Amino acid sequence: MAEPLTVVSNMPVARVTPRPDGRKEVSFARSVPMPTYLVALFIGELDVLQDELDGIALAIYTVRGKAAHAQFAMQATKDILRHFNDYFGERYLLPKLDQVALPGGFGGAMENWGAILYNESLLLVDPQASSLRQQQRVFGIVAHEIAHQWFGNLVTMAWWDNLWLNEGFATWMATRTAERFHPQWRSRLRAALNASEAMAEDARRTTHPVQTPVHDDARAFDLFDAITYTKGEAFLHMLEAYLGEGVFRDGVRRYLRAHRLSNATTADLWHHLAEASGRDVRAFAAPWVEQPGLPRVDVSQRCEDGRGVARLEQRRFTLNDPQAAPLAWPVPVTLLLDGGERRRALLGASPIELRLDDCRPVHVAGEGYFRVRYDGATAQRLARQFARLGVAERQRLLGDTFALVQAGETDLADYLRLLEATAGESDRFVLAQAIESFAFLRNLLDAPRERAAFDDRLVRILRPPLARIGWSAQPGEDSEWPTLRAALIRALGLAGDPEVVREARALFAAHATQPIKPAIRGAVLDVVGRHADAATFERLLGLLRGATAVEHRWEFQSALRHATDPALRLRWWNLLLEGELPPGEATYNLQFAGASSDSAEEAWQFLLANLARVYAKASPRGRSYVLPEAASAFSDASRADELIRLTRQHLDAGALYQAEKAADAIRLAAAVKARQGKALRDWVAARGGA
Repeated sequence: MAEPLTVVSNMPVARVTPRPDGRKEVSFARSVPMPTYLVALFIGELDVLQDELDGIALAIYTVRGKAAHAQFAMQATKDILRHFNDYFGERYLLPKLDQVALPGGFGGAMENWGAILYNESLLLVDPQASSLRQQQRVFGIVAHEIAHQWFGNLVTMAWWDNLWLNEGFATWMATRTAERFHPQWRSRLRAALNASEAMAEDARRTTHPVQTPVHDDARAFDLFDAITYTKGEAFLHMLEAYLGEGVFRDGVRRYLRAHRLSNATTADLWHHLAEASGRDVRAFAAPWVEQPGLPRVDVSQRCEDGRGVARLEQRRFTLNDPQAAPLAWPVPVTLLLDGGERRRALLGASPIELRLDDCRPVHVAGEGYFRVRYDGATAQRLARQFARLGVAERQRLLGDTFALVQAGETDLADYLRLLEATAGESDRFVLAQAIESFAFLRNLLDAPRERAAFDDRLVRILRPPLARIGWSAQPGEDSEWPTLRAALIRALGLAGDPEVVREARALFAAHATQPIKPAIRGAVLDVVGRHADAATFERLLGLLRGATAVEHRWEFQSALRHATDPALRLRWWNLLLEGELPPGEATYNLQFAGASSDSAEEAWQFLLANLARVYAKASPRGRSYVLPEAASAFSDASRADELIRLTRQHLDAGALYQAEKAADAIRLAAAVKARQGKALRDWVAARGGA
């Protein structure tokens, strides 16, 4: 290789031999046994940031000029690696741990043993201009990939049907580690938001068990999804709580010690956890990983002779899947009584009744991978007391009630009353749950006038929270308020709130001399892009072309993607086709063009007219996601049929699963629109709308 180039592989460099032609030959130390999918070799013009931890050499490689942006990731690596060495009871095995940040050509991260690969957007933090959200993202990804050095690398799944042992554990460990080092981030509440999204996917016909039989490598790619990662994580949180933290860790250590440098299965993990706990772990765990879907816990209350009785029973929760097989799970449920007392129960296939000392009302605690449905009186009481519930419980109540609306098991009016209560909310995670449901409901309205009226109602609900926390950081404010502030600015600005649009434009106009605060910069730019005229569009385009920081590049792309002016959005789409961005970034922007610019139909037709050119930019695996993502904003069942037809026409059978999942989500939206569309339109009209 040429003398100026740097080469990185799994093991340390053993020797460098100059060659007569001016090049060099680089040899590496012999590796430990490892699966071939972890073998890595990187060559390029690279800068490096180096450090060490307890004799382990640490290095982060970047393109030239960006090594200073690796400082945050390096400190996170040291904290995480030290913690993992202790937690797992097995020291990191290799003599070095390198991490490589690529500027393009790769969109995620890969846990290659001793040479972890990242897209630089997931590893680098500009100390002068990056947001707290970027720091959280980098910490989480680094923790996830380093956790793989044990779960996946030191002990490797026997086959792809045990993929969750890699990904579920790494996701769980990342959340757990963020809680340890940054408790102010409240990572478990973020994980609960992710779990709510996973439950929506898990409740549909296209779900699969966490542990899914895989008959060929191509099918394995379908399992890299929310079921494997997020449901796997949520289940591990439940399992750890069920066994106890110390016992669970002991079982994990036994598992790693017994299977180091070899393969293992889910059954092996159950065996070692059972040895550590003295309990039948498989009986508790197997239904969660071997069955598809999730339970719905029904809670009802009555009072007998001055003592309360809480009745719990379960059934499978489904969305638009009437033929789903009835299933049951061992469900750990925590009931909260007024006054803070907790009662725990393990709910099986048969209903159980808990006798309480008095008739105080109860509700279910926030943790747990299941939906909750209350009897009518209890549901009404919780809606009245919404503001007095804990954060996790408010988040759960919103998520569960919305899921019940989607399932046709409660009226939309019940949920809309809860949404209206969020006008008094100041918690980022509760409002994030509400904002997500706003997006779903808006897509059920077809007429532009109805959507505009819906936006007016959204503004009335979300404007008070933004007024309370303000546009600027306040001394001693909640650590999540910067992220909440950005979410509210984005939601209100995209909905056309004139006050927010005016302030965003003012901040952008002054951006050259007074940079927008990193915490709200992305949101402000999205609002500016949504309402851009031609001059503003050209300024955003110029800023994108001049940006070098990866976070800035993505923010300017997002702003341009949000333009709604027909001529400007078409200009952006054509620029993407013509090579304005690297192929992977162009494909991403095109497949989300419709949802971002509120022009799903126009973007869909543009994609279809240029499908061959878009597919040429996408990776073979990425092509499977282009049309499914582009169709995600539709709520018409005919679009689902069209998506399946086009996928079969243009791609091979391996792409069909992603299309089927997206089609099923579209059919769910169509079913909800058929059931609840009139109620939604009436709600909008009654509040000054259509």
